[in-house]
Amino acid sequence: MSESTEASGLSGAVFGVLFGALLGIGIGLLIAPERGVEIRRRAAFHLENLAEHLSHLGARVNRMQDESEARHSAAEVVDSAQRQADQIMRDANDLINEIRRTRDAAS
Repeated sequence: MSESTEASGLSGAVFGVLFGALLGIGIGLLIAPERGVEIRRRAAFHLENLAEHLSHLGARVNRMQDESEARHSAAEVVDSAQRQADQIMRDANDLINEIRRTRDAAS
C-alpha cells in the first residue's frame, strides 16, 4: 500500500471516529433523562476525553509519517550503497583482469 493511500485511509478513519463520537454524544444528549447542568458536565467530560484521544492519535499519525520518511531515506541510502558496492566490484574485477593480461603478456 502506498504512503498516500495509507495516509488517506488513516485520515478517513480519524474522520469516522470523530463523526461517530459526535453523533453518539448528540444522541446521548437527546435521550438523557438528566438535568441540563449534569448533561453539560458529562458532555464536557466526554469531549475532553475525545480531544485527548484525538491528540494522541494525531501524534501517532505524525510519528508514522516521520517513520515512513525515515524508511524511505534509509532505502535510498541502501540503494546508493549497493550501487557503490557494485561499482567497486566491477573495478576490482577489471583490475584483476588487467593484472592477468599483464602477467600473461609477460610470460
